[in-house]
Amino acid sequence: MFDQFFASQVEDSLDLNAMEQLNRDAGIALLKRIGPSIVLTHSQSGPFGWALADAQPKLVKGIVAIEPNGPPFYENTVVGTPDWFSDGPMGRTWGITRNPLTFSPAMKHATDLRMIRQAAPNGPDLVRCWLPSRPAPQLTNLQGTPASFRNWDVQ
Repeated sequence: MFDQFFASQVEDSLDLNAMEQLNRDAGIALLKRIGPSIVLTHSQSGPFGWALADAQPKLVKGIVAIEPNGPPFYENTVVGTPDWFSDGPMGRTWGITRNPLTFSPAMKHATDLRMIRQAAPNGPDLVRCWLPSRPAPQLTNLQGTPASFRNWDVQ
């Protein structure tokens, strides 16, 4: 029983950029063997699905993201009322991933996204989001990929 449990554990790395690249490359190799698939991600693997669909849009037929990790761009720090969160360090420089995705117009650097902070949240009990300046660049390889997100409110 312990051997089965231990086999399910995942190696970790301090270099999260490298981990995303390695998982994208492993996912590409798997998709090329098994063919078109729906990709299911959970928590820490959240960015892997977007990178995989970006790299192989014809092989990823959909993404189901269960509690994908972190907010786009900045990690957050809990500070309590009234703001609840403040920006922590930059985590996902490309928004939903740490590594480049395919945008139109093309982006050479993450700073080309020119993100701006909402002046006010969209409603009560919500936080201000980071949004691209207008016109917003498009994630061209993800446009035809259906995606479903689920975050559970555990109480």
